[in-house]
Amino acid sequence: MVLNDGNIYYGQMTASISHDINNVLAIVNELAGLQSDLLYALEDGGDIDPQRFAKAAEDIQKQVQRGKAIINRLNRLAHSVDDPISEFDLMTVLVDTVEIAQRLAAIRGVKLNCNQDNQLTVNSNRFIVQQGVFACLAIAYSSLNAGSAVNIDSGIYEAVVEIRMTSDSPGNAENLGDRLLVLSRMIDIIKGKVEQVMLGGDQLSLVLSFPHHITALTG
Repeated sequence: MVLNDGNIYYGQMTASISHDINNVLAIVNELAGLQSDLLYALEDGGDIDPQRFAKAAEDIQKQVQRGKAIINRLNRLAHSVDDPISEFDLMTVLVDTVEIAQRLAAIRGVKLNCNQDNQLTVNSNRFIVQQGVFACLAIAYSSLNAGSAVNIDSGIYEAVVEIRMTSDSPGNAENLGDRLLVLSRMIDIIKGKVEQVMLGGDQLSLVLSFPHHITALTG
């Protein structure tokens, strides 16, 4: 059951990444079409604005770099299943996951902000950690109104890693029990847990925690 639950999030993450790749390709196609139109106009005896042509070329290069970053993100996600236990940089996982979830959150009008100050090496199952973070983000942004933001912070306290996702506005915390139960079953494999904390003003805060170092999976 846990693996099937986890596969749901894996499918959502890869679908989001593939959508981002398609967006890059669509923009590159439009820019290439613009350059072609400018060249056709020049062949017909018209004038061409060198700066406009150069700007299109520059924008294509920016999209190529963006596409490379997305592909690298996809590769890291794919290789996260290589080893059941491995050493990895938690901040890389957090940044990757926030970027993957950002478009889905934006559809609901919610912004995801990741605090990148804390660099932390973790020895755990990277695949499950990333899915856990993604699931928490999905629960958080789907419980907020448009115009809200979710702030993501991380730290280590007495050998326990904590990842906190906190809204900047009131959230609808009703009917989250089933979703949190599914997430709890998945995180339990790495001896972790997820807690829902209601702050002042009904701000929603989800805390995902797990040991900093484990040597074997449970379950």
